Amino acid sequence: MAVHTNVSVGHDTILEKLVNISPGASLAGDITVKEGADVGIGASVIQGLTIGKWSIVGANAAVVKDIPEYVTAVGVPAKVIKEHRPQEA
Repeated sequence: MAVHTNVSVGHDTILEKLVNISPGASLAGDITVKEGADVGIGASVIQGLTIGKWSIVGANAAVVKDIPEYVTAVGVPAKVIKEHRPQEA
């Protein structure tokens, strides 16, 4: 897990393994960031949401609803623009 400089993490937030929270990101209270997720520089996440495993939240995005697993979400408000599910073996 990597939590970089100038990050704000609110109460009752859960950061699972291999998570990256980039500089300047703000996570309100009661957030769950699942395994391998990456929250971009300056992104904001409102309270009570979940960022799905191995998802990417783009720089300066405003997350106002849950982000599913294996997607990239960008913008204000954050919207899914790409899915990147792992290939089956």
